[in-house]
Amino acid sequence: MQQAIKQASKTVADDLVGWIADLVRIPSVTGEENAAQQYVSDLMAELGFEVTTLVPDDATLRSHESFSDDGLAVDRPVIIGHRAGTNPDGASLILNGHIDVVPPGDERLFPHGAWSGDVVDGCLGGRGQSI
Repeated sequence: MQQAIKQASKTVADDLVGWIADLVRIPSVTGEENAAQQYVSDLMAELGFEVTTLVPDDATLRSHESFSDDGLAVDRPVIIGHRAGTNPDGASLILNGHIDVVPPGDERLFPHGAWSGDVVDGCLGGRGQSI
């Protein structure tokens, strides 16, 4: 199984780096991440995923006993991609993440810019990492 995953990863490595570089080029500061969300939604649809967009209900979440208010709006879109496997007895894989980032601050600190998505010597540069 591990060998199959490694081989599959090598097969899509260039595409994967390209998709991530394109995503890094879309500013996605908290509260302004709709364009990045749309990119991910469109990409998942292109890759054959069934895509659902949910917008959580603020009042429902706030009334939940486990709700913790971090001061951020909770009624922001959540993008879900689902793709059924071919083996009904096979394992499931769930990938979970978030799309927003904090403001980059002084962009001069990024050798190629916070939203560059440049790949240099095998490193992808942008917000969260600089080359």
